[in-house]
Amino acid sequence: MKKKQVALVLLAGILLAGCGPKKSLTLEERRQVVADMETETLARLYEESPGAKEKVAKGAGYGVFTNANVNLLLVAAGGGYGVVVDNATGQRTYMKMAEGGIGIG
Repeated sequence: MKKKQVALVLLAGILLAGCGPKKSLTLEERRQVVADMETETLARLYEESPGAKEKVAKGAGYGVFTNANVNLLLVAAGGGYGVVVDNATGQRTYMKMAEGGIGIG
């Protein structure tokens, strides 16, 4: 049973490999993809929740990430990418994320 679970997690990882930006993009192009996603996401947030703009501005920082998930019976896997911004310094930290799980729910 454990071998099947590991195989399913690996399969999910392979399926998710195509969910991120193209590998042929340069570093600057990948950062631009993230910046565009960040701009679109924040604009949508501010439109749906006008008070959020002030909260984001007053906070220590914020993060915006994509997230794709695959759930196969008792196995789940996911991944994404994004950026965390320090409001005090303006420093941007680009990140990739991955998650996995086994079990019901």
